[in-house]
Amino acid sequence: MRALEALVIAFAGVTGCGGSPPPSPAAAPIPTVSGLRAVPLRAAVGSRSFTLESYTWLNLEIRVVPDDSVGLVPPNRPLNVLFWLRPDGRNTAFAGIQMMRGYVVWGDSIWSDSVSPHSPTSGNARPGTMAGGFRGGPLWMLRDDSADVVIEIRDSISKQAAWVRAPRVEVVHAE
Repeated sequence: MRALEALVIAFAGVTGCGGSPPPSPAAAPIPTVSGLRAVPLRAAVGSRSFTLESYTWLNLEIRVVPDDSVGLVPPNRPLNVLFWLRPDGRNTAFAGIQMMRGYVVWGDSIWSDSVSPHSPTSGNARPGTMAGGFRGGPLWMLRDDSADVVIEIRDSISKQAAWVRAPRVEVVHAE
């Protein structure tokens, strides 16, 4: 019975007991093409600065993906981005750095998705970097095109945010 009472109290706390809902945080403005293209090639967060290296590819392999699969990219969303955040100077610590969102800018189009950290493997390891990526992007790019890749990073310690850009990243076709 105590478990039920605790559940009711927790539910009432979450729903606000019928009162007015808590104020929602202000939504971040939606980035524009010109705004993303103006993002610097070096991001400063606190006393640290970072640059970005990226590899972008189209996976045009035809395959059937079950609807209930988790983590697989549907064949009609083949754009993939892998990137490496590299600290500049002597400060090589990544403590508190979080990769939040990634953007691909091509022509007048923007594709954005949340970023996932990647564990370095033999094929994509870059010593001294923090790896991440996002995938499942649209098929509006062509092989051998180039695009700008922009990553939003935040420092959970100083609460500062910054953006960093890798310009003219070549889009390759995965063999």
